[in-house]
Amino acid sequence: MNQYTLATLFLCVAATALHAQEATEAWRFSLHGGGQHIAHDTELPGLPEVPSCAPGFTDGSGNGIALGIAAERAIVPSLSAGLRVLYQTYGATLTARDQQLVSAMHDTVTATFEYTIETTHRAVGTELILGYEPLRGLRVLAGARLDVITGASFHQQEAIVSPGTIRFENDRRTRNEADGEIATTASTHLAVLAGLRYDLALDRARRLLLSPEVLAWQGLGDLDPSAPWSLRGVRFGVSASYVLFGTESASPIEPGTIEDTSVPQGGNEVRPVPGR
Repeated sequence: MNQYTLATLFLCVAATALHAQEATEAWRFSLHGGGQHIAHDTELPGLPEVPSCAPGFTDGSGNGIALGIAAERAIVPSLSAGLRVLYQTYGATLTARDQQLVSAMHDTVTATFEYTIETTHRAVGTELILGYEPLRGLRVLAGARLDVITGASFHQQEAIVSPGTIRFENDRRTRNEADGEIATTASTHLAVLAGLRYDLALDRARRLLLSPEVLAWQGLGDLDPSAPWSLRGVRFGVSASYVLFGTESASPIEPGTIEDTSVPQGGNEVRPVPGR
C-alpha cells in the first residue's frame, strides 16, 4: 500500500468521523409516567350543599399521578422545546379539629372532633417545556401547564377523637358521611414548573432513552372559585423516548488533491493524484 493510498484513506476516515460527530438530536417522542405529591392551601368553610359542622379547612396534602405522551424538538443542539399531553390527578386530604363541651352520661365533658374531606381532582393537562442541556444527558427544564379539569370527587366525615366513651346521636363515632362530585370546581388551572431530567441511553446509538426527572410546580389561581384554594407539588417521573437525528448543518470535507513532494529516482515528473 503506497503513501497516496494511505493519505486518501486517512482523509476518508476523518471526514466520516466529523460527519458522525455533527449528527444531532432533532426530535424525540416519549411515553411519560410519574407520581406527584401535592400541598394544598385553602380557606374552605366546607363543601357547598354538604352538611358539616367543621370550623373550616386551611391546608392539607395528597398524592396524584401523571400519565401521557410527549414530543420534543431541538431548537439548537443545547436547547429544545417540548409539548406534553397528560392525564393527571390531584389528591387532597383536608383536616380540621375543634373542641366542644358536650353532655354525656349526665355529665359535661370536653370532646375533640375531627372533620375530614378527601378530594380527587381529575384533569387533562398540556405542558409546554423548554430544556437546556449544560452537560451531556443532563437537561434543565422550565415551562407552564394548562389543565382542563374534567371532574372532582369527595368523601367527607366527622369523627369523635376523644373521649372514647361518647357517641353521636346515630350511636356511632362518625356522622355526616357523604360522597359525591364537587360542583363548584374551576374548569381550568394554570401552573408554572421547573426541574431536571437525565437521559440514560439504552443503545449505543442513543436512539432509545430512559429519562428520570423531577419537576416542582406552583399553581396559579384557585382550584375552586367559591373559596381560596391554591396548590403546589413535586412530580417524580420517567420518560421512555425514541430519538430521531437531524441532518448535519456543516458540509462534509471535500477531499483535495494530494501531491507528492518527494523527488523519485530517475527525475521523473511528479503528477498530482486526484482525490475521491
